[in-house]
Amino acid sequence: MADGLPDAPRPEEASEARPRELWARDWFSHQNYLDIHYSHMERLLEEQVVLRDRTTFDEITTRGEVVEVLLRGRLECAHAVLIEVRKRLEVRRGRYNRREVRAIHYSYHAWIRGTKHQLVRYDNSHDYLPPHRHKFNLANGLEVGLEYIDLDDWPTMADVIREAVELARLAEYR
Repeated sequence: MADGLPDAPRPEEASEARPRELWARDWFSHQNYLDIHYSHMERLLEEQVVLRDRTTFDEITTRGEVVEVLLRGRLECAHAVLIEVRKRLEVRRGRYNRREVRAIHYSYHAWIRGTKHQLVRYDNSHDYLPPHRHKFNLANGLEVGLEYIDLDDWPTMADVIREAVELARLAEYR
């Protein structure tokens, strides 16, 4: 809190914290993954936390078989928050030859629209660093540190979205 503003509550500190879903970091039915993703996004849109979802799922194929799924794009959120999403899911054939996915690369980067003012960034995209959260000064948007996060404690995309919007609200960017 070097900037004099309180930190937004981390997802695990929120009063409505819920137990981590068992599938969150393991192989999971591709169709169920999509259903859950769209359900979360629909809820965030209804609550007007997310104002516009410009993310897409792209399937990467090799010899006609899907080997990877990419979720990428931008979210426009309340309090002028923009979030760049890049998520890579590896794909395998599971039980009954059904497609299963598991996220292996995450990158969520939030900032204030029309500025270079950064709010928060989560990623595991550097080969030399474990999964981590970039912290930024709420007053000026400059990076103030890294917090390493165990993959079991990694927030969901919905958690990151809510955190970014709350950080913008706390910083009084409207």
